Amino acid sequence: MAQIPRSQLRVSIPLVSVQFLPALTAFQFAHPEIELDIDCDNRKVKLVEEGYDVVIRTGNVEDDSLASCELGSFPLFVVGSPDYLSRHGRPVRPSDLADHAIVQYRLPHNGQLMHWPLLLAEDEQPPLLVPRVICNSNEARLHFALEGLGLTCMSEFSVRDALQAGTLEAVLEPHTRNRHTFRLVWTENSVARPERLAFAEFVNTMMTDGTLRAPDPP
Repeated sequence: MAQIPRSQLRVSIPLVSVQFLPALTAFQFAHPEIELDIDCDNRKVKLVEEGYDVVIRTGNVEDDSLASCELGSFPLFVVGSPDYLSRHGRPVRPSDLADHAIVQYRLPHNGQLMHWPLLLAEDEQPPLLVPRVICNSNEARLHFALEGLGLTCMSEFSVRDALQAGTLEAVLEPHTRNRHTFRLVWTENSVARPERLAFAEFVNTMMTDGTLRAPDPP
């Protein structure tokens, strides 16, 4: 039996990749002739130098030589465990965070601590966040918050299951309306490649309705 020619699509996705896995699986079932080479990392990659075809990241694209499109956005939540909130109380305004233990996130791409997207009154100063724990892993942050070490700020898809289960509770919801946007970024020399276009369609569908699931294996 002759071997089917295979092309390759090199993709970089964030470490918190669970929301993309259904799209990647469905893409492979629909396009078995395309080999996916997937790198999971939060660092700022150099598409041309490192040979990536497409990259999924949050934020704006600063390189004018790259093309991009928005895939969707997600809200951020300040959360804590019921046990922590029963012991320390619920913050009702951003300034209350100065009196709470904080599980803080160190951004892998620049080493800075995460800026919490708090909506402040016109004359209100940003609260001083005093970290009890600092880590650069979403899994670690989620674990520490679930164990009651303090409050943390995470994306909705990272804490969705815990919020539904009641093991974490959202606080300061009227003061955390900021949203982050996922973008698909590609190099100009891959703009017309059918592999990239098909991949963009699958991921965009998933981010639009959140219902994309992998079909049963053939």
